[in-house]
Formats: sequence, structure tokens, C-alpha cells
Amino acid sequence: MTIKVFYNKEPNKNIVSAKDGVDVWHDILLSDGTQSDYTGIGDILNTLGIDFEWSDNFKNSIPFINVGSLSHRSSKFYNICEYANINFDKAIILSTQEPWQKDILDKLLKKFENLFFMDCGTYLYDAQQYHKRYMPFPFLLVKFGSLKSQITVVHPNITYNNQIKAFNCLMNNWRPDKHILFTALKNKISNFTHDAGDLVEENMVTYRKRRDEKTPINFSYINKIDEDREFLRKLENGLHTFEDLQLENEIYLNDTLGFMKNRHFDCTFRIIPEHVFNDTYFSLVCESFSGSKFTKRFNEVKQQYEIKYLDSRPYITEKTILPMLNGHPWVSYAEIGYHNTMKEMGFEVHDELFDMSFDNIECLITRAEQLVSMVNNLDYEHMATQVKDFKSETRQKILHNQNMILNKNSRLWQDLEYVMLNYMRVFNEF
Repeated sequence: MTIKVFYNKEPNKNIVSAKDGVDVWHDILLSDGTQSDYTGIGDILNTLGIDFEWSDNFKNSIPFINVGSLSHRSSKFYNICEYANINFDKAIILSTQEPWQKDILDKLLKKFENLFFMDCGTYLYDAQQYHKRYMPFPFLLVKFGSLKSQITVVHPNITYNNQIKAFNCLMNNWRPDKHILFTALKNKISNFTHDAGDLVEENMVTYRKRRDEKTPINFSYINKIDEDREFLRKLENGLHTFEDLQLENEIYLNDTLGFMKNRHFDCTFRIIPEHVFNDTYFSLVCESFSGSKFTKRFNEVKQQYEIKYLDSRPYITEKTILPMLNGHPWVSYAEIGYHNTMKEMGFEVHDELFDMSFDNIECLITRAEQLVSMVNNLDYEHMATQVKDFKSETRQKILHNQNMILNKNSRLWQDLEYVMLNYMRVFNEF
């Protein structure tokens, strides 16, 4: 099956541009003052191994309109949808960078009956769709297999016997969920060493304080926050007392790359310095939250609650992918059911090291507190044995996860190709 992709300027150019408000990574300002109008969809299809060709006839091809990180709640986003609605029989509004929320998508799908919406959320189990014109797809996973989508640096061999801290937890760009996790860590005295400070002081934790103090904070998605007044006070107090914690300005990346001074880590340059992994037992990941909608029901047979996602599953980003690629054990503070979603995608989670019962807790505060308490009471002698022994269950899971991402014949890549091809079939048959 060969896909035909529409272009109206030249291949690999976006149909809309920065002047329309779109914010696409790698869309750079050229020396002549014009934008490169990078689209990226061709790189994605190539990485997935999907045959395609460019066409200047939108009647027999697929117009992908990449809006990048432009907010789907903005008037510019709406204007682009109106433009696509008027100028094409049907088209795909695309973001390979951001997830969108169901409340807005429902309105857009109802308003624009000829438009499809494809964001970087995680598709539902068995590639089901809550709406045939909504197509979530984990583009951030795919970009780690693409040479053109980003610069990715993976350290060939991290060490497993020189740990000086329990974990790393790298949090940049203030968000409410990061603030919750940082607050939980800051208010827990470490059990890792005697006479220790809190979990932030005793581990490799980064944090960026909130810059916009005028805009009210939206904690509306933090379930049952009113039930924990004490923690709420800690959150409020932290807004005024927490300071920036960052890696040094001059960072030693590894023996090959040496030092990097004042280089901004961003979406086009994916690397975590090698010492972050060498010096810690595991990565405590604060994942991004996409706002996936779900319901919970009690399974009488299993005697436990089960989660049913309505629009998309938990969001998977570079925050979890980079530790996996670098061979580092990980556990994530993420959307409800995140680790089960990772298992459904074919990855192995480290339930031999961590008690995963926190993963299905609905309240974000309770989930963070239980995760932090679990991390603080780990048996680090057992963990040291697990990470050192290449025959251990932990190291075997590390190899499995690396193979899942790096081997294009893995189940992951087969599933990704299948889902994208199915989306294209649905579009063409519409």
C-alpha cells in the first residue's frame, strides 16, 4: 500500500506556516528571511517503513496540516481548521508534538465534519478509536528512530557499580504535576543514608520554579485535592519558597562528546548526561500528562478496579524513553495506569524492583505520596545486586526494552506501522 501525501509548495513543506501561528520543531528562519516550513510527516512515514509518494493533487492524496505546538484551544488553531475545511475536501490536522484534550476535540469533530485530528497521544488498546476522525499516535516514540526528526545521543555503556545516589529525577519547565512530585519529595526525609536530608537534597533532582506568577494555577485536573488540605498548603507554600535546581552550566556529556557549555536542552536535542545514569540506581520519571479521559469499573472476577480509557491512553514521551534507551531502570509518576499501558505496548516494567500499586490511584496527590513513600523504602542492597548482575531479571528487562525501541522488527514497530496504515485506510475510505 503506497500512501500519497499532498504538498502545495514542494515536498516536505508544510501546508501552513509560522505566520499562521504554527509552531513546528525544526521549522527554522532561513537566511533570506523566510521560514523553512518543515512538516516532518515524510520523516515519520519513512521511519515507520511506510511507502509513500508526494502529490500536488489533494483529490487523490492526504493533506497533512502540521500545527506543531500551537494550542488547540487558540483562535489561530480554529482559523487553520476553517482554512482546511474550506480549501480541502478532507484533511488531517496534525501535531507530532502535543496531545489534545477530548473536550475540545469533541467540539472540533462536530464543527468540521471533513477534518481528521491526529495528535501525539497514545492510541487505545487494539487500536480502537472513540471517533473515526480522531487518530492519536505516539510520535515521540517514532522520532527516536528517525535521524532527521531530532538529534538523539545514547550512551553505549553506562556503569552499574558506581552509584552514589538512589535516583535521578529531572524536571524542567514548571507544571502542576511536577510541582506535586517535587513537593512530595521535598517533604520526605531520605532513608537512603543515615542523618540524611529530604529526598531532593539527597538525590539528583532538578526543578524549575514557576515563572508566571500572575496567571492563576489550574489545579482542576488534580482529583480530590480538597481532601488533603495539608498537602495543598505545602503546594501553595512551595510556589513561593522553592528555588531552581538545575544541572551545571558546563555539563560533561560523556568521554566522546566531552563538555557542553550553555547548550539549551530542547526538543531537537535529546540527551541526558552520562553521569546522571552512572551515579544513580534508577530514574524517577515525571512524565507529561495529556489529560486522557477514563472510567473505572470494578471487576467482580478479579476483585479489582479496571481502567477504561475513552479517547487515548497515557502519554509516552522522551522522559521515559531516554532512560530505557540508556539501559537505566525506571519508574514513572504519570497518568493513571501508565505502567500497564507500557506493558500493553510491549515494554517490560520493573515490577521486580518497585511496588506498582500506586499506578492505578486516581488522585494525583495520593499517587505521588504513595510512589515517593515506596521509593524511600526500597531495599537498595537488593537493587544493587539486580542492576549489577547481567543475568538478573532487571538487566533482562533493560535489554528487552532497548530491543523494542532499536529493533525495527520488534512488536512495537510492527504495531506502530499497522496503526498508521489503518488510519490512512480510514481516511482514504471516508
